[in-house]
Amino acid sequence: AQRARADAVETVPVTRVEGVPHLSANELARLLDAAKFWRADVRKLVLRAGSHQLVLTVDNPFVVADNRTLRLDSPVRSVRGEILVPVDLLASLPRDSALARLYYDPKRGRVVVLPAGGTVATPRVTVSESGTRVTFPVDGVAGATVANRSRQHFRVRLDAFFTGAVQDNLPS
Repeated sequence: AQRARADAVETVPVTRVEGVPHLSANELARLLDAAKFWRADVRKLVLRAGSHQLVLTVDNPFVVADNRTLRLDSPVRSVRGEILVPVDLLASLPRDSALARLYYDPKRGRVVVLPAGGTVATPRVTVSESGTRVTFPVDGVAGATVANRSRQHFRVRLDAFFTGAVQDNLPS
């Protein structure tokens, strides 16, 4: 895991297996603060975090999350004794304030532990006769603070992870 500053988000690199990004089951358990239970006879790993349970079976694309059965695009793998979980599982994890929210950042090939504010996407800019409106799409409860402003520019601080793209062609 990497940590650059005290306010930086925690990240974990992913491993590609046959071109598909996977996260180590050990890292997933650590990020979710989950207990691990391995059943070698059936090649199943059970992760328990709070009231939630994930059942991962090696070489099987089906994962049981609580009482739901999920089908992943790729199976859970075992590579040199390490169990690797496809990152598409992250989007299906239960949304619970007791669990860390995890996001796969495909641009940097890493899994990110999201801050409480969630994510913020590419801002939308609309220009009309009455003025210019900048809208920040957020997934979560990102609190916005105007950090600096003048008639020519402004700076907004959002307590969220930026998943969008920086736009170069903004209206003046």
